[in-house]
Amino acid sequence: MTKIVTARSNGNGSTYPDDGQDVETLIQKADTAMYAAKKFGRNNCQFFRADMQARVLERQSLEGDLRYALSRNQFTLRYQPKIDLKTGEITGVKSYCVGNIPSAG
Repeated sequence: MTKIVTARSNGNGSTYPDDGQDVETLIQKADTAMYAAKKFGRNNCQFFRADMQARVLERQSLEGDLRYALSRNQFTLRYQPKIDLKTGEITGVKSYCVGNIPSAG
């Protein structure tokens, strides 16, 4: 069977029929490959792989969970003292945010 490559102007791409049956899907997956290539720096070419889509979905899921938790005030600001081990004195404070997000486990 003949494979058709959908390439974006940046040199990244996807292939028909492996990566999709319609133009919109092929372009979306070529764009996913483009963003993956950008992570590796300049002069990089990538073709879509299934693991790229899995990372996109994972990131979208995490973002949705964080937005939901934020809308429900499920974050708590905590402080931790920085202590000089020689003198035992508090030299500063470190702050961090703790999320009580049921879907995160």
